[in-house]
Amino acid sequence: MKQNKNSLQKIFLSGLLLIIVAATASAQKLPKVQGISVRAPKNIKIDGRSTEWKNGTFQAYNTSDRIYYTMSNDDDNLYLIVRTPGLSEGEKVIRGGVVLTISHSLSKKTRESASGNVSIKFPIASSDKFFSITQAYDEYNAFKKDTVAYQKQIDSLTWGVNKMADESFKQIGVVGIKNIEGPLVSIYNEYGIKAMVKIDRKMAFTCELAIPLKYLGISVNAPTKFSYNIELPGIPPAINKNPNALAPPTVERNGGGVSDDFEYVNNPTDFWGVYTLAKNP
Repeated sequence: MKQNKNSLQKIFLSGLLLIIVAATASAQKLPKVQGISVRAPKNIKIDGRSTEWKNGTFQAYNTSDRIYYTMSNDDDNLYLIVRTPGLSEGEKVIRGGVVLTISHSLSKKTRESASGNVSIKFPIASSDKFFSITQAYDEYNAFKKDTVAYQKQIDSLTWGVNKMADESFKQIGVVGIKNIEGPLVSIYNEYGIKAMVKIDRKMAFTCELAIPLKYLGISVNAPTKFSYNIELPGIPPAINKNPNALAPPTVERNGGGVSDDFEYVNNPTDFWGVYTLAKNP
């Protein structure tokens, strides 16, 4: 009986190792920046889930932002879906949001400050509940050691985190769109700008955005290249300067100092890419 138990443990550990290796290999195969145009699925829904994407795959894994992402479009909207692979990445998005900037300039010198740039930010913490969300990550650390034994606790934690997210993230940041008075609009706005986030049982964070093409000055009828920037600002400066604000724990290395994850969460990261709208095949 003991031998059978040991055999089962070995099989389980071997299977777990294969899953980890496969996930790592998948990230390594993906480009850092998406290089192709993608038509959005016909059944796309901005709900913070990637179920409409075949096999849940993404077009790129960026090592600066440490996110999986896919940019896509249909005839009416530009879409962005972002997924975080770990707790630090999710915490950074929860605290500082994801900022997508669209620029008609392709020049590295002018695209960041070009006239006509449009920026969309989500999520935006509108209450103290986002502190509770990040604290839930600490609770998950105790449960992830045995996800089978703690299945009910993880399910309850996941439900609670998503409920807090729904209650907290009620606004979208909008900058640069004419006739839309920003910098904040409701997620229930009349402009057709959509955003949603969800957290799964592994505390992986998925953020989706949809922006009508008419606000970006681009069209599938005459697709041209444009630049885009995806930034993870991290903890906002106002929070960083508050000595009483909750922040990720400082983890010392052998030689002292803070961990790479601490630096990552507390500082902005971003990258630029170029995209062309995909026509309807």
